[in-house]
Amino acid sequence: MSGRLVTTAAGTFPDRIAAMCSMYGVGIVTGKEDSPHFLVKNIRAECYFAFAETDATVPAYVISTLRAELIARSTDYALDVYPGTHHGFSFPSREIYNRDAAERCWSIFFDMCARRMKQ
Repeated sequence: MSGRLVTTAAGTFPDRIAAMCSMYGVGIVTGKEDSPHFLVKNIRAECYFAFAETDATVPAYVISTLRAELIARSTDYALDVYPGTHHGFSFPSREIYNRDAAERCWSIFFDMCARRMKQ
């Protein structure tokens, strides 16, 4: 859910968001006219998208569709698919927690924030 929300926020308020991170990507690409990926054209933030290798909530077409839109719009982004992970891999309290993948995601995002939010 948060991927959909941060993508929508970054595309709706491009002057107010400098960095955004989506883990898992649920609802970023849909078949609806208001699909968040259509707002990529407005995003000026640096973006990081992290996906689990195995995720029943993210259809197979999502990553390729999102990546194509990001490239077409020359968005400043990184996108990773973490091998051996499942949806929710960054939550330590879950059985599917993957410490290495979670730490890498957070490190990438915090580094991005440090770069983009300097005053």
